[in-house]
Amino acid sequence: MLTSAVHEPVTVRIGDAFTETLFHLPMPELVRRRVAYIVAHQRSPERLGLLRHAFVPVDTTTGLTTLTNGWSDWTDGSERIAMPILLLLARQQGWITPQTAGPLVEGWAEFALGHLLDDTLAPRRGSQAHHVGTRLYDAPWLAAFFLEHHRVHRRPEQLDTAARILERAYELGAGRHLAIGLSETVAETADALDSAGQGERATRLREEIVRSARHFIGLGDRLPEHEVAYEHAIVAPLLNLLIDAWRITADPLLEKEIAERLPWLLASSGRQPHIRLHGVGIRHWDGYWFGQDRLFGDVFPHYWSVLTSSALYRLPPRLRTPHTQHVARSSLLANLTNYRPDGSATCAFIMPSTVDGRQAHKVDPFANDQDWYLVSWLRLARNDNVPLS
Repeated sequence: MLTSAVHEPVTVRIGDAFTETLFHLPMPELVRRRVAYIVAHQRSPERLGLLRHAFVPVDTTTGLTTLTNGWSDWTDGSERIAMPILLLLARQQGWITPQTAGPLVEGWAEFALGHLLDDTLAPRRGSQAHHVGTRLYDAPWLAAFFLEHHRVHRRPEQLDTAARILERAYELGAGRHLAIGLSETVAETADALDSAGQGERATRLREEIVRSARHFIGLGDRLPEHEVAYEHAIVAPLLNLLIDAWRITADPLLEKEIAERLPWLLASSGRQPHIRLHGVGIRHWDGYWFGQDRLFGDVFPHYWSVLTSSALYRLPPRLRTPHTQHVARSSLLANLTNYRPDGSATCAFIMPSTVDGRQAHKVDPFANDQDWYLVSWLRLARNDNVPLS
């Protein structure tokens, strides 16, 4: 029997073979430690004006924050949006105090309005001049922040901002763009609008989901290319879009379309008996884009492998099987390996032993974009009754 009192992945050797298993903290304690690390190490209070409220990458070996320096995947926007959302979700769970989250997310809301959204509420990638172009991927993430802020404070203007960001995104073509988290955030925002007495506005947003689903059904297997070509991070948002359209309409034809595309998603996940591989969707190269070491190696697990869990847990009940539930669970657990007992994290574990002659099979020093994993699990727990243990 293997036991451990520490949150850590452990290599197990049996003869010439080896694998890796994981001992992990309970989710509430892990999130508390992660939030404490973010607050202590991933802010930039030395910057001027609203920029001091941003969350940024950090080199976990030195404790030094890293600004973009012209590299778009190290901006103070985009994937870093997960950090203030995590603070809000942790507060909603009662895992951190209002005093911990309150001032930080209030400041971040001002920073986002001032630097991550233009005057029309189109999303920018970051605050610096070379990152101000519109990036539709960021629209649902920014909307999700303001929606979660509204859940905490019940301020009408926060809900209005979330809805306006989404409405502007559709004006810019989001209905033909498989942005991660878009349909889920639109559906949640529509529900909040209903509760606020804005039923017509909610209906228009739901109609955008259905219209978008019909568009992608019409494309058949001709999936679009956005920032990447075909991979599970395009297939999973497609499935979630069809799932949300099915939930809105209860159209049995949509259930058929979901079933037809489900094998596309499952094809990315293997069954190797290894915590970093079992059920984890393949994801290439992000160690290069998001990490300090710049290694072009496959990342296992990559935090967006949680998208597999999201789509599988949200399937129509008749499409769920023991296999889909097992893969969903395995993908959730695997990503716990990206966090350390002190709350620090890594954006990438590069799986190959070497890459272009450089040593790999190691964690990258950067804590950067990985917190979408925790955000995704907490939202699944709240919205779809997925266990937090």
